[in-house]
Amino acid sequence: MPKWRVPDTGTFAWKIKVLRAARAMTQHELAFNLGVDISIICKVESGDLLPTSALEVRIHDVLDWPARADVAFDILAITEPAHE
Repeated sequence: MPKWRVPDTGTFAWKIKVLRAARAMTQHELAFNLGVDISIICKVESGDLLPTSALEVRIHDVLDWPARADVAFDILAITEPAHE
C-alpha cells in the first residue's frame, strides 16, 4: 500500500493551496495576479519559502482570503487525522 503524507494543516503553505484550489486558480494564475514568478508560488506552497509580509498581504487580497478562514484553518490544525 502506498504511504500517504498527511498535510501539515497548520502551515501557511497548506492554507494557500486550499484557498487557491477553492478559487479554482492555478499556480500560474496566482503568480500572474501577484506579479511574481511561478517559482515563488511553488516554493511558498512547498514550504521552502516564507513570503514577505507584503507578499502575504497581496496573497490574502488576490485569494480574497475570508476573515473567518483562519479560524477554520486553526480548527483543522488541531484535529487529529484518522489513521488506518
